[in-house]
Amino acid sequence: MSETIEKLKGKSKSGSLAAGLNILLPGVGYLYCGRVILGIIVLPFVIGLIYVQPYAAITIWIVLIIDGFLAAGRYNKKLEAKINAAMKTCPQCAEKIMPEAKVCKHCAYKFDSTPETKSA
Repeated sequence: MSETIEKLKGKSKSGSLAAGLNILLPGVGYLYCGRVILGIIVLPFVIGLIYVQPYAAITIWIVLIIDGFLAAGRYNKKLEAKINAAMKTCPQCAEKIMPEAKVCKHCAYKFDSTPETKSA
């Protein structure tokens, strides 16, 4: 389970990189953040708009740069929710810890290694 958590932690996206990619080519920052369809639609739209309405295209491009940064934040927030769902909560201090932990790193609470049985 911790392998999965470690893999998820490694998938976080940089807002600066997403914005930088949208500076180079509009929509590429979305591709980086996993929003493939939006990224594919935005690129030809902005390139085409440059020829028709250059000032509008520049305005939209600036908005895309900002939204690329925010898209990485939204992606990371969803990723953090997945990580928190995979972690277990210490019953004593309520901190999130790795699922295979035997002792809480925050309060030194020792977990029972025997599975709980419900009595009727």
